[in-house]
Amino acid sequence: MSLTLQAQEDTDGSNVLKISLTDFIIGQYTLGYERVMGPDWSMNASISGVGYEVAAQNYSLGYFYNEIGEWSTLQGQMAANVEGVALSFGLRKYSAAHEIKSHGFYGGVFTQWRQCNTELTEELDDVQPFSDVYGIAYPYTVDHTATIRSLGVGVELGYHWLSKNGLSLDAYAGPMFRSMSREYVFEAVPMTEADALQGVERRLNYNYYSSPQFSDLYNGRTGSWFRAGITLGLKI
Repeated sequence: MSLTLQAQEDTDGSNVLKISLTDFIIGQYTLGYERVMGPDWSMNASISGVGYEVAAQNYSLGYFYNEIGEWSTLQGQMAANVEGVALSFGLRKYSAAHEIKSHGFYGGVFTQWRQCNTELTEELDDVQPFSDVYGIAYPYTVDHTATIRSLGVGVELGYHWLSKNGLSLDAYAGPMFRSMSREYVFEAVPMTEADALQGVERRLNYNYYSSPQFSDLYNGRTGSWFRAGITLGLKI
């Protein structure tokens, strides 16, 4: 859920308070401001808070087949807490001067910075899950904290509608290019840190399946991305 404040080019300097109908799906809550800067263009800025929890239980991390034909598996459980913040700034150009006060199409450019901090813990059901028994390269828990940052720029197309009674509806979408970086701090490193990083990557790529937004934190790469949203608001 997101909240957006939009200033219109009115004599009383009134604003529009918006609530996103889509942001809450990814655990993000946004407060923003849009101000008319010319006859057919505006600037907008926003700040977002991110917060959600993730849990994945009883996933098989490895298998063992003994000499008498018995199968056994190494089961794992993962839990994570995610908190973060995002900042965005952009400019919008409406297709006609009168549309900025009522309704119409617009195109825009924006930049977005985002940082999320995760605290992940893992439990294994075997005290000594040796790699030569279960066939896993990193036979230890991957408890850690991580800081994931992204910086991107993009373009968007949208439609904004503002009625005479102050009801606002805004829908937008567009591609962006983003750069991502990650920093890890492990609670313990029984092998090398490179081995621990590979353990995290394998666990979250092949073993634990969670929400798309959490998967993107660990598996997303520098490159193209996409942003979209719908907001409903009221002029105040």
